[in-house]
Amino acid sequence: MKIVLPDDELPDWRARWDAIYAFIDAWRGRPFPREAANQRIAELEFTLDATLPPSMREWISFASAHDEIKDCFIWRDRLSIERLDEHDAVSLLLQGEGDYYWAVKTSDLALPDPPVGTYVLDPEFRDPANPGRQRFVAEGNCAQHIAHFAFQYLLSYFYCAGGGFSVDEDSPAFDGSALTRDLGTPSQFGFVQAYATQDVLVWRTMSDLSPRGGQAHVELRHEMAVKDLPVSVQALLEQANVFKGVIARPEMYERRKAGRPWWRGVHR
Repeated sequence: MKIVLPDDELPDWRARWDAIYAFIDAWRGRPFPREAANQRIAELEFTLDATLPPSMREWISFASAHDEIKDCFIWRDRLSIERLDEHDAVSLLLQGEGDYYWAVKTSDLALPDPPVGTYVLDPEFRDPANPGRQRFVAEGNCAQHIAHFAFQYLLSYFYCAGGGFSVDEDSPAFDGSALTRDLGTPSQFGFVQAYATQDVLVWRTMSDLSPRGGQAHVELRHEMAVKDLPVSVQALLEQANVFKGVIARPEMYERRKAGRPWWRGVHR
């Protein structure tokens, strides 16, 4: 199947999510088996006393089925759909360390694919009357739509049989013109810019649009000799912060097969 990336020309939440699923199916070479998590969604809506927008329902269904794509994606954090009362928001996800929420403002729940904000734990906060109480502080918006957030999260913990690496995007090796020459015109989907062929995926979170940008990431769909990589990707490899594949570090490939992705917490 041809690798097609989602882009900002898509008209609505359904088209965005369909494009995300089409990318997953094409990259894996087989369908992502998933079903709508209707019972879980109904329970959450009852608990929250709210109707969740369709894109948030799709996010819950995607998260509930994540184990079906464990061959290329690692679910790192905790699905947490709860009210953040101090911020009048409903969360989408709680970081594994418990100190960072992604959430949607309650006033935006009427939108089919609302924007996503971030809320970080305040380490200085102390409540003498309730020592166990925590306070989260609004940090800002991280995505125009839940679908944008979902795609960026997918890529952040995406991995492939051929390995991959990251490089600082201010490196002279990062050459957008050369990547376009070798891989084709990039897509723009929210804060994510991505290039893809049948064999290579290169993506970055745009640093001029998002405070979490600053690195370009490369994933190889299958094992490849360095000489067979596009010239622009070979240039990136020479500046790689870490390589996660069989070309440079064959012992680490065994760790990946054993389910121990040693690089994720440090380099992404």
